[in-house]
Amino acid sequence: MTLLGIDKVLHLYEYENLPQELVYQKNDDELSSGTLIPAPVTYGQRQIALPIPNLIQGKLWADRPGERLSVGIGKYGTKKDGGIYMCVLLDMYDQKPVSCSYGVYYGPQLVQKALEIYFFLLEQEGLGRRKRNPILHSSRNPVFRNRTYCGILGRFPVRPSMTSPGERGGIANISTYFSCLKRRLGGCIFEDWQDAVDWLENDRERHSQPF
Repeated sequence: MTLLGIDKVLHLYEYENLPQELVYQKNDDELSSGTLIPAPVTYGQRQIALPIPNLIQGKLWADRPGERLSVGIGKYGTKKDGGIYMCVLLDMYDQKPVSCSYGVYYGPQLVQKALEIYFFLLEQEGLGRRKRNPILHSSRNPVFRNRTYCGILGRFPVRPSMTSPGERGGIANISTYFSCLKRRLGGCIFEDWQDAVDWLENDRERHSQPF
């Protein structure tokens, strides 16, 4: 099974602690990236403490698929609807996206949606046990340095990792992915949210290997 056809949109009603005025201002009910809605995969709840350590120390590669993942979030503009965000999980083994999510609000719940899809796909392929507990590495962006993010990671079998203070290039693979995407986009501003999701999905499929 691949990411193609899965609905990766995180709708406003799925966010936690979302400002109510935003819900009234925006309507993303019809936004979609597919028809298949993954069944929730639950693994219990662990306590993830801050600060999150750096488990990779600059080693942005892996010896096996599913061993180390990087996470990042990019923003894209639209003419009619405002910004939309894309969260990507990259496998450090081949630097290919293995999951993603889209949302019209910037928050750590985008990571939760991407992880739900990632582990759903693993379970569908019968790889759930074999590929559990990957390192999930992020930058020190404030969206990754709060209790909400830690609480989300505690629901999944991942080992959180974060770049060290002052570290340069500690998340270079994610930066490269979004930089290449930006060059392919060529400064284009999408018409609306759905136009953005359609283009980003097509681009991801063209530049990804099957999961």
